[in-house]
Amino acid sequence: MLNKRANVNLSLTFNPADRGDHIKRASAWLEVANGGVNMAAITYAALELRFGIERLAVEYLHAFSGRPASINDEDWKVMRSHSNVVNEIFRLAGKQPEIDRAFDFMRAFLEVGGIDLELITPNVGQLKRHWQECSEALHFAAPMISEVPVVQAAAMKSMMEIAEEMKTLVRSAGWPNLAHPQIIAIRDQFVSGAITLQNARAALVATGLLSGLRVELG
Repeated sequence: MLNKRANVNLSLTFNPADRGDHIKRASAWLEVANGGVNMAAITYAALELRFGIERLAVEYLHAFSGRPASINDEDWKVMRSHSNVVNEIFRLAGKQPEIDRAFDFMRAFLEVGGIDLELITPNVGQLKRHWQECSEALHFAAPMISEVPVVQAAAMKSMMEIAEEMKTLVRSAGWPNLAHPQIIAIRDQFVSGAITLQNARAALVATGLLSGLRVELG
């Protein structure tokens, strides 16, 4: 099936090299959903969005933890459950307020270093809720209630909102992974609340290391 408006061939296989692959597929299905009347299209969009959320969460986990790109047995044990992945992210990166501050720091780092990259803070808990909402759309009861206009409209609205948020996140540079211990120490001080962002900026400049730093973005 070819959706010409979205320019996405829904019959093609997955593209592991494109982090936005699933979101493009979801958007293509939503374009033929007829405002929710075509609930089959909504269901397929929900499936692709769930795949996209799972992929992004695993990408975040690997980037933050410094795991290699390849997947080993221990990684697979975590990845078998989306909840496990989310819990592991929170365990390593802290709760959402700490994640917010870590991304605030990284944006300051990029600015001070003269690096022009779009870096958007992911709301990990919100992504988990989106995953659950997409999963509910795959429930066996969905076709049974698909003729109800209010259900059609609500499903369409929900999937469209999730798709738009996911488009933004896959466009972002990803999850930053700093390599220099001195910069990591400044970041951790800021995240813990020990210093302000202004102090962190000054500390970054004072290191004199910005030109030689390696920044990995997952």
